[in-house]
Order: sequence, then C-alpha cells, then structure tokens
Amino acid sequence: MARYDDLNTNFIAFFTVISCGLLLAVILAFQAFAFQMEYGAEEEKLAKSEYTKANQTLSEQNKSLSGYKWVKEQLPVTDPKQKPEEVNRLEIPIQQAMELILRESAQPKAEPAQT
Repeated sequence: MARYDDLNTNFIAFFTVISCGLLLAVILAFQAFAFQMEYGAEEEKLAKSEYTKANQTLSEQNKSLSGYKWVKEQLPVTDPKQKPEEVNRLEIPIQQAMELILRESAQPKAEPAQT
C-alpha cells in the first residue's frame, strides 16, 4: 500500500533520463558553436594575412635577376700562400643570359683538327 509521502520513482527516473539527454544536447551544441567560432577566426586570419617579409624578399630577388650590376668576386687560389685576387664581374639580366646561351648553342662547333 502506497503512502502519500512515498517518492514517485517512475517520475524521477523519467525526469533524470530527459535531463541527461537535454544536458548532452546543450553540451554538444556549445561544443559545435565553439568549433565554428574557432574555424571562423582562423579563416578570417588567413584572409587578412600578408606575407610582407616574403614578398619583400621575392621582389628583391626579382630585381636582382632582372637588372645589371657589378659584383666583386674572388678568384680561387691553388697556393695557400697567395692572396686571393678580386675581380669585378658584370651580372646581366637572366633573360638576356638565357638568350646568349641559346645563341651560342645554336652555332656549329668547330671540329678539332685531325692529325
């Protein structure tokens, strides 16, 4: 026989299962929201990022390859007692150097004299 002060265990069990399910759904929703916010922040950073140092280095290299300049170069020495000799050398644009090499390779080579 049930008394008026007995606990309704069926209601408590039902309420516990529903509460756990709702809590799990809220936790998963917050986790998905946090991941979406993190992904959005990364995308925004990538969209706004600039590679200024790398771009500056690339532009300096392109300028170096496309212009004329004098360069001091040390000639190799065979005797360690000798002082290395410095010579000035003119660097030309890379495009012009490639054209010169193509012209030289297109010319017929002189055959060595036969004895």
